[in-house]
Amino acid sequence: MPSLTLFISILLLMAAPGPTNALLASHGAQAGGFRPLLAVAAAYIMTLTAYAILRPLATDAPRLLVALRLACAAWLCFLAVRCWRASEVQRGGSIFVTTLLNPKGAFLALTLAPTSGVVVLNLVGVGSAMLASALWLLIGAAAGRLGAGPYASKASAIVSAAAAGIIAASAAG
Repeated sequence: MPSLTLFISILLLMAAPGPTNALLASHGAQAGGFRPLLAVAAAYIMTLTAYAILRPLATDAPRLLVALRLACAAWLCFLAVRCWRASEVQRGGSIFVTTLLNPKGAFLALTLAPTSGVVVLNLVGVGSAMLASALWLLIGAAAGRLGAGPYASKASAIVSAAAAGIIAASAAG
């Protein structure tokens, strides 16, 4: 897959709404700034590298992927409750763990790593994630300026709960 096509494909995937992007928008609405980008970058570097290296294990042990999906769904349920109750800004730790468990990383590494290699996948994947994340922080900041800041945590909770349900259902088969 040519690099530009790969970059655009991954950028579109990374920009799709999901738990990490909901947390980023919530952060943008409540606090502003681009500090969470470091958490997203670190999480995707770790995730993409780990999945690409462990890819042979994942294909030989499908229960490993089911366990990972269930762990991801459990984290998202916990995060949804925490976001629903929260009045404070979601910090980098929540964004890091949510990104680390984000199925987008697994999808990229398990489908694209064999054709593009781990280094290219990390460069393109993390670069795309940074652009998409910055966009969600800006969307959140704009929403905050329009007065939607108090609702950001609730919206993040709803997105996280919906994602948890979808991921748990996919683990069940």
